[in-house]
Amino acid sequence: MQESFSQAISQRLGVDTPSAGNVDSVRRRWRGVAAAALLIFLPAGHAGTGPVGEEQAELTIHFSNRPPLVESEKSPNGDGRIGGPLYDKAQLVLARAGVHARFIEMPLKRRDQETLQYGNPACSIGVYKTKEREALFVFSQAIFLDLPWVVVSRPEVTGAVRQFHTLNDFTQKTDLRALFAGGLSLGNQIDGMIAKLRGHVERPSVPAGQVLRMLTQNRGDFTLLPQDLFEAFRTENPTSPLDATVFADVVGQASYLMCNKAMSPRLLGRIDAAIAASGGAGRLLPK
Repeated sequence: MQESFSQAISQRLGVDTPSAGNVDSVRRRWRGVAAAALLIFLPAGHAGTGPVGEEQAELTIHFSNRPPLVESEKSPNGDGRIGGPLYDKAQLVLARAGVHARFIEMPLKRRDQETLQYGNPACSIGVYKTKEREALFVFSQAIFLDLPWVVVSRPEVTGAVRQFHTLNDFTQKTDLRALFAGGLSLGNQIDGMIAKLRGHVERPSVPAGQVLRMLTQNRGDFTLLPQDLFEAFRTENPTSPLDATVFADVVGQASYLMCNKAMSPRLLGRIDAAIAASGGAGRLLPK
């Protein structure tokens, strides 16, 4: 049976379940912003990192803003910063693998193509596997695990969302209007479910946060987002009336380093070993 966002999180954390639809009691913002430029080099001499006897490797890493998991921002003096738990995990893994990583911010709709066509080895972080991508790229082991995705809806239609028991059932039978950020793949599992939608589906070329604002303007009825993104939106928009629902058949999706085929199997093996040594797809504890 479907659960409200707050009920699902409460069960995961082993705390009392708050009232239905109340996500404020379980909101936690990950923001470990690292003081580094938008083009960042991890230090080769980072203590305790890098495989013994292996040379340092150079690698370009593309990323797209996805607050709060990875985001860039300008400091008052104009310097660029990157932060967030996904970035922190990637930084730790690459340092352990002995990689000099050059992080470059890339618009989401250009990220895959830029990584594919880059002349030297390059990867993107926080990418979901899809059949189309697996034909074009090579993937690391899972580096990060999302919290389960939620259906975010206007309060006027939340009752119609919660009458279904699973996301699969909901996507096959609902006539509600769907609104998704253009260029954002939701991964094989959820992409397969939303392909069954029979109602109107719109994919504007805007960030996820703008999609949520469009919902409040009645431009659509619902969207699908990772819980982290909805938490970040609610933190910045505490009076938002939008509701979040977790369905029992939705689990957290794994994300990966997605690399072009110029990537050497040996270097990818070093990165995979570093991922395993850093807890697999598990999240780092908050600082």
